[in-house]
Amino acid sequence: MDYSCVRGRLTSVRGTEGMTDLNAPNPVVETALMTVSELSAFLKISKLGIYRMVHCQEVPFIRIGRRLRFSKSEIDQWLQKSRVETLSVQNATKKLMYSVSET
Repeated sequence: MDYSCVRGRLTSVRGTEGMTDLNAPNPVVETALMTVSELSAFLKISKLGIYRMVHCQEVPFIRIGRRLRFSKSEIDQWLQKSRVETLSVQNATKKLMYSVSET
C-alpha cells in the first residue's frame, strides 16, 4: 500500500501554525482526575490502602468502566471534612461558647 498521501497530510498538519498539538499534555485534564497511583502518592499511603478505602466507600471516587478515578477538588473537600481540630482550637471554641451563653 502507498501511504505517501497520508504522510504528506501529516507533515502539513505538523507544520501548521496555531494548531493544537493533540499529543501535548493537557494540564487541566491531568489535574482534574487522579489515578489510584497518583492518589496514593498524594496522600502518602499505599495503593492497597486506597483500594480498601474505595471498597468501604470512605473516599469519593469515580468509576469509569473498571477503572477508578479521583477528582482532585473532591479529594481536597474530603480532606477538609476529615480534618480533626487541635485541642487548643476546641478549647477556644468552648470558652467562646460558654462566655456567649453566660451573657
